[in-house]
Amino acid sequence: MTMLEGKRIGCFLLGGETRLCLPQIFNNILMDFSVEQINRSIQELMIYLYNCTDQQLAEFKRANIIPDTAKSCGLITRTNAERLCSSLLHQAHELRPRLKGGGPGSALLNGSFRVYHRCFGRGEGLFLPELYSYDEQSCIECAECRGLFSPQKFVCHQHEPQEIRTCHWGFNSSNWRSYIHVAESEKNREEHAQVLDKIWLKEREIEQELEAERAFWVARRKSEGDDKIG
Repeated sequence: MTMLEGKRIGCFLLGGETRLCLPQIFNNILMDFSVEQINRSIQELMIYLYNCTDQQLAEFKRANIIPDTAKSCGLITRTNAERLCSSLLHQAHELRPRLKGGGPGSALLNGSFRVYHRCFGRGEGLFLPELYSYDEQSCIECAECRGLFSPQKFVCHQHEPQEIRTCHWGFNSSNWRSYIHVAESEKNREEHAQVLDKIWLKEREIEQELEAERAFWVARRKSEGDDKIG
């Protein structure tokens, strides 16, 4: 299993990159979009989809990821799943949260600094550390639309058309620290980079604790079920 947009998605590791269960993405993440909208984005982004082998199909069924009646199941690479979600979920939108007053964040909060990414295009924004918490991670204001994004969603946000002639491989938005850079024009770049490092490491620490807790309760429920059977 892997996490995508906060949802657990079944997957296989093939050729160094995970391939995710496409029906789960449709049903659990992109459920507000029609099949026509999703297929249009897949075509526009020139995304190639795979089919499960018979063995992979059987494993998904055993894990209750797809119904026993399923005759086939599509797979999509992690990178292309991120691209697809980016094109549908993380673009400019009038309902995107904004800072009160709608002005640039630098006028509201101290400690802000400019950042950018080059994922599937390019995005520039203002990182506002004082806004960040693990429960509410929106802390980057897009320089173009003024929308607020979490670091993980910011690296999937851009206003230029996505690159479609590039071979995209190995992308994982949860590793956002590898993709977000302090703007070269910023003073104290090293100090700002350390702020990004600190936030990313804290995120990983909390997520590891949550995953360990989840694994504990899964094992406990399984043990209780085995005891009842015995």
